[in-house]
Amino acid sequence: MEEKTQVKQQINIKSNINNNEDVELDNTKTALPNTIPKTKISTSLSKSNQLLPDLQQIEQFANSVKNSAMAKAFEHKGKDGKMVVDVGDIIAAVTLGWDMGISPPAALMLGRKLNANSYFSVLRGKELGLDAITSMSKIYIIPTQNGDIIALDVSIITKAIIDSGTEIHYIRTSAPTPTYTEIKSGRYLGHKYMFTDKDDKIKDDYFIYVKGVNDNDVKEANGQGKIILIQSGITHVTSVRLIRKSHNIDETFHYSLQEATDAGLYRGFHSSLIDSKTKNPLYITGRDNWNNHPFTMLRNRITSIGGRIVVADKLQGSYSKEEVMEIVNVQTEDELQTLAI
Repeated sequence: MEEKTQVKQQINIKSNINNNEDVELDNTKTALPNTIPKTKISTSLSKSNQLLPDLQQIEQFANSVKNSAMAKAFEHKGKDGKMVVDVGDIIAAVTLGWDMGISPPAALMLGRKLNANSYFSVLRGKELGLDAITSMSKIYIIPTQNGDIIALDVSIITKAIIDSGTEIHYIRTSAPTPTYTEIKSGRYLGHKYMFTDKDDKIKDDYFIYVKGVNDNDVKEANGQGKIILIQSGITHVTSVRLIRKSHNIDETFHYSLQEATDAGLYRGFHSSLIDSKTKNPLYITGRDNWNNHPFTMLRNRITSIGGRIVVADKLQGSYSKEEVMEIVNVQTEDELQTLAI
């Protein structure tokens, strides 16, 4: 059996409790057991990640942190509006940090970010092959009226797609694309790629009317019950093809700026809603992230949509953080992080 090397460390922690006496912790570094002993929880302020004093020592340590500069990361507004530090938050950060493999100094730096939500983020991250710090910074557990929602950074969604063995092909990125309206009803129906197959040919159910087309062809298409389309404008489309051979999946997904506008995300005129005052198409003001980075948001959105369908077994219903920001109606990532705390 491999010989275990024991390293003795003494940690002197200044505490304001027990008559301001120094509390000396004499810890021995050994291989950790599979379960945590009832009276031993590891702790260390050195390079070791194994910090296991008993509960009383943890509380003493937490009180010393509360009265030091390290308490800054644990500050939050109390009921009276003043900044306060709860010893329980410090204890939670240290103990959860140990369980997640995060060193005590790192746990103290993370402060209140190291809580139950971050713990579940780390558990979810492990399933996706992520380390603890990456999980905490890129996975959010957001409470809603309908239950908690898991929000992932798009880089994590992309990783899940790649790790599943799925091929990712971005066929077009923010490509200018014609939009169409049905001639008979005047109803907006969508962009070109909603009416074409994988070979870019018009689907059998549709006929596109263009200037100079033979009238007999139009009559024939109409007689066949086809929907006659006429171009009504231009939008930008991003398309991704996902091929997961192990599951016999080969799907192409599209998303357009017009769809984003109709969803209230990007500034522009709605395709069908009318302003009751002006009687013109309703103008949508959009959201900051879409208005400032429309083409990036198109790529992120279609990656999320496609990934959630093709690798559903990996993502398990998770959304991109941008989608969750829309669901909970916040504009910035900082606001989203606040909700996750």
